[in-house]
Amino acid sequence: MKQFTLLIIFLFFIQCSGREVRLTVQGASYCLSSKLHLQTESPTLEEATAMMADSELTTKFSPKSIRMAIAYGIFKDLKEFTRLAKGNKNSPELLKLETKIYKTLQAISLDIDSITSEYSCYVDRFTEIITMMKEKEDDIVQSNTLYAIMSGAIAAILDGSTVYDTGFNQGIILTGGILVSYFSYRAFNPNITIEFKPKSTNLKEIWFNVETSSNYSKPMWFLMTKPLLKDELCIRDLLAKRWVENHFLGSEEEREYHINLFFGEGGVSTINHITNRREMNNEVRSLIFLLKQDLKGLQIEMENLLKK
Repeated sequence: MKQFTLLIIFLFFIQCSGREVRLTVQGASYCLSSKLHLQTESPTLEEATAMMADSELTTKFSPKSIRMAIAYGIFKDLKEFTRLAKGNKNSPELLKLETKIYKTLQAISLDIDSITSEYSCYVDRFTEIITMMKEKEDDIVQSNTLYAIMSGAIAAILDGSTVYDTGFNQGIILTGGILVSYFSYRAFNPNITIEFKPKSTNLKEIWFNVETSSNYSKPMWFLMTKPLLKDELCIRDLLAKRWVENHFLGSEEEREYHINLFFGEGGVSTINHITNRREMNNEVRSLIFLLKQDLKGLQIEMENLLKK
């Protein structure tokens, strides 16, 4: 009986040491963009800063509208539009320029949509992976909880239905207690993981603040990385700040590990890691989509000029 009990205890601790359940899932490689982007050349930061202070435009347009015009190469067109709008509103030159600018605004809208749609795809796929991992977690909890209840019940039945023998009954009770403890431990917070190796470098480029990007158009990367607005962080800096403050990258001691996990080679990821990865993608999508408001503001300001 002692040998049997020791064997059960040994198996119990062996099993408890390997509570991780590794799932195999497909990532979100189908979400990768086609890499076909607008290649409008953007000015240097010094040139853009000087443009932001242009007195002819600052009285007519908001800083965010001017920033948009600088990034997508219509700054000079907007200045010319402002001059022409002071005269004949139906002049051919003004109408031709207005059409040209609005075509660019449509291209900007498509640029924003293409990037946010890619991020929406990532968010949806990570949500599916999280759901699958949680379903597996729930299945483990429920099944092991049931096994724990059954083990305790069976031990109680055997103990009550046998002719009392101190050694035998103690063995039944001890075995039942060990099995209940074992299955209860298995049911408590199971470690569900996946091997995730990111193929996209969209988050990596943001974190390392690369000079040129292969995931975003040149104008979009300019908007995301150049600090042109007073007392306001650029999109890239704001994202990096949020990721740290929201503990997506762990504590300072864990930072290097999480940077490699999210922006490097990847590795074994828990539900919490995948949830954080999803939220990081979601934040990028939200901030880029907000550029639609800047685009709408630019359109409204142009219309207001034509009404005067």
